[in-house]
Amino acid sequence: MTVILVSPVPDVAGTALAATLAAGFGEVPVARDAADARDAARACPRPVLVVDLRAPTAPEGLPAALRRHCPSAPLLALRGAGRPVPAGADAVLTEPFYLEDVVLWCGRVLEAPFEESMLADLATGMRHEIGNPLTSLLLQLELLKAEDAPESIRSQLGLIEDSGRRIQRVVEDVSVAAERRPVAASEQSLDGLLEAAAERLAEIAPELAARLVLKPGRETAGERVDVEARLLARALADVWRFLALAGDGDLSVTTLRAEPGTLMLRTRA
Repeated sequence: MTVILVSPVPDVAGTALAATLAAGFGEVPVARDAADARDAARACPRPVLVVDLRAPTAPEGLPAALRRHCPSAPLLALRGAGRPVPAGADAVLTEPFYLEDVVLWCGRVLEAPFEESMLADLATGMRHEIGNPLTSLLLQLELLKAEDAPESIRSQLGLIEDSGRRIQRVVEDVSVAAERRPVAASEQSLDGLLEAAAERLAEIAPELAARLVLKPGRETAGERVDVEARLLARALADVWRFLALAGDGDLSVTTLRAEPGTLMLRTRA
């Protein structure tokens, strides 16, 4: 993933933001307008756009223009207090906020799986750029193998053919992954779900995990829930991480009840 900073009005705040993003994600291209951002996005894998609209003279319509030029890239808009909410952004942060908030948002996007539309575009591109030429190449190899040729050439053609088959399987796997499939839900106890969330939190923020107590309420102990446990546990861990960052002291999370398709929680800071 590459974070692209769109800063139409260069200033000290934008320079600090660029340095913060670079510290978290490596080199950060800086674009001045939608066209610059489009060119940078085309040269970067899985681009993420952060547009800085905090300057009073920053164009309000820039996020909408960015969305037209980069329709599939996640877009975070930063706006000054009192400025209108920009159209076209996936998320908006309004001053005052910490630069860490921007880095955390980009980090969550980095960990998110590919969206179906992104996978579909990738699969289409691979079929066109790799799949079709590869089919033609394999056909030519079959014709060459049928001709009289020295055994050394035949063995080399066999190696090329094996490599081509492996590439072909990769294309097929990506094509299958791009198809819409239902999320597989599995029955799991509420206790186990909270335990998985705690393990996830310990991975991403061990110092916060030590302050957090996750437990089912007495009336919900042993309740069964049908969920995609891994995804939900990760999401809950992120939520509790931000709750812990925002509060003081220990944070306790207790369930109120678990019903089919619903998980009610109570927090106590």
